[in-house]
Amino acid sequence: MNIYEKYFDGYDIYDCVVGGGNVALLGREENKPLSEIEKIKIVIDDNDKIIGENAGYVTLANIQDVKGCLATIPDPAYIFVSDNATVFKSGYEGDIEVQKYEQDIQEEGLLITDVIAIDGKAYALGSSREVYRRDDVDEWVNIAQELSDTLALELSQKWDSNKSEEERLSAVISTSSWMRGIAGFNENDIYIVGKNGECWQYNGKTWRRVDLPTNAMLTTVCCADDGYVYIGGIGEILLKGRDDKWEIVQDKHNENYINKIVDFQGKIYLSTFYNLFELYNNEIKEVDFGEYSVSDFGYLGVNRQKSKLVAGGSMAAYAYDGSKWIELINIFGGV
Repeated sequence: MNIYEKYFDGYDIYDCVVGGGNVALLGREENKPLSEIEKIKIVIDDNDKIIGENAGYVTLANIQDVKGCLATIPDPAYIFVSDNATVFKSGYEGDIEVQKYEQDIQEEGLLITDVIAIDGKAYALGSSREVYRRDDVDEWVNIAQELSDTLALELSQKWDSNKSEEERLSAVISTSSWMRGIAGFNENDIYIVGKNGECWQYNGKTWRRVDLPTNAMLTTVCCADDGYVYIGGIGEILLKGRDDKWEIVQDKHNENYINKIVDFQGKIYLSTFYNLFELYNNEIKEVDFGEYSVSDFGYLGVNRQKSKLVAGGSMAAYAYDGSKWIELINIFGGV
C-alpha cells in the first residue's frame, strides 16, 4: 500500500492549505455528487518534503464541503469551515495542541464559499455577501452586515405576492448574490467577487461596489505583492487592476473557469481543471512540471512566506519551491 492509498483510499483530493513547513490536503468521498458526500478527510504533514508515513489526519462526518486557511491569531491553527458554517480547528490553544470542533459561525441559513487568512485572522465568505472575521475562538463577526442588509432590501423590492410562484422564484434568483472569492492586501483593503461581475471593496469601515469591465461569473481573487488585484472567472477570464482601474488580461469565452489565483515569488499562478498557468509581464503560459506529467488539476495554494506552492488534482499533489517541482503524493507512485 502506498501513501496515497493509506490516507486517501476512497477519497479524491480536492483542495489544499499550505503552511510554513507543512501542507494540509483535503479529500472528499470519491464517485459521489457533492450533495451526497458525507465525509471529508484532512491530512496534515509537518514534513517539508513528501507526505510521509506519520502524517496526521482527521475525518469530518456529515459535511459535504470544507474550505480552510492557516491563521495565526489568536493562536497558530488551521481553521476549516464547512459550506454550512461548521468550524473545525487543528492547531493550538496556548501551548496545547488540539483538534476539535468550534461553535458554528451561524446556526442556519449561511452558505460558506471561501475561507482565507488576512493579517493573521481567518475570514469566511458567505454566498450572500456575508464576510465573517474570526477575532477569537468561537468569535466570528460579520463585517459586511450592510451588504447582507442591502441584498435583503433588493429582494424585498422585487418580491410581489401577486405574481406567480415561477415569477417570484425568478425574482429571487436574479436578486440573490453568489459571492465566490475573497482576498485582501490587509484588513483595511479587502475584495470579494461573485456572479455577474460583482465586486466589492472594503476599506476597514465601509464597503463600496467596484465597477468591473465584465458581467461574467467571477470565481476567485488574489491581492498580489505587486500591488494589483487579479480576478478570475468563467470563460477563463482574467482581470487585473485596483480601485477603479481595470483591464482584461484574458477572456477565452469558453465554458472553463479559473478556480484559483495565487501570487508566488514575483509571478501570478492560475489554475483551471485542466492545467496550471503562470502570468509574468502580462504573458500567460503553461507551467513546465519538468519530469512530471501532470494533467489533473483542481486546487492551488501558497504559504504566507511565499516559499512553497502546491498544485494538483484528485490523485496527485506537487510542491514547488521556485526552482523545481517535487511529488508530494501520487496514487500511481511509490510514495
